Amino acid sequence: MKAPTSPNAKKIYRLFLAVTIAFLLGIIALIALGKGARCGPLFVALLASFAIYVRGSETLKGFAFTIWIFTGVAASMFYPFPFQQWGTYKLIRLIEPLMMIIMFGMGTTMSVRDFTQVFLMPRGVTIGLVLQFTIMPLVGFTLATTFGFPPEVAAGVILIDWLCPFRPGLQCDKLYSRLQPRPVGRRDCQKHHHLSDPHAHLDEIPGRPFCAH
Repeated sequence: MKAPTSPNAKKIYRLFLAVTIAFLLGIIALIALGKGARCGPLFVALLASFAIYVRGSETLKGFAFTIWIFTGVAASMFYPFPFQQWGTYKLIRLIEPLMMIIMFGMGTTMSVRDFTQVFLMPRGVTIGLVLQFTIMPLVGFTLATTFGFPPEVAAGVILIDWLCPFRPGLQCDKLYSRLQPRPVGRRDCQKHHHLSDPHAHLDEIPGRPFCAH
């Protein structure tokens, strides 16, 4: 059983909530004064402090990772240059090697059992694969087209969107599982474990109900 958060730690987390509220009031004041363009640092700090507070909450700590993602996105939007280039080195060159590392990491999590399980549930695997190679890439393509991403970013969005339900234990699966009022299988039927688990529900995203037992 996990040890409860100590009283001193709770006070610290509550302090971060107060800091978050202070940052929020500061942002509102800047907007009211017509200086909304200067609220970037406050907005990033607000998200960071709120993420720390949420991490200390027993009921909300599962969303801390998501808020940190928003913090990084906000920082990159307000201050894009550090995320684009360091000195003379353009960070866009890291996309390919990082994708190679990610794909290699995915492969190391798999075993022979992952492939043998496919034969236990051919109907669900077939439907799941069809949906994954149609709906998921189309969603990524729609996002990339709607927001006018450059080709290299659009390709990454489509690829990541396609891989999102494929990755064992990926954060999006954990998020869907947390939002569901009933138990949800963390791994989908295409390549992952728990295919024979009668209690695993695979309907956390549209199309996955067809993969259920």
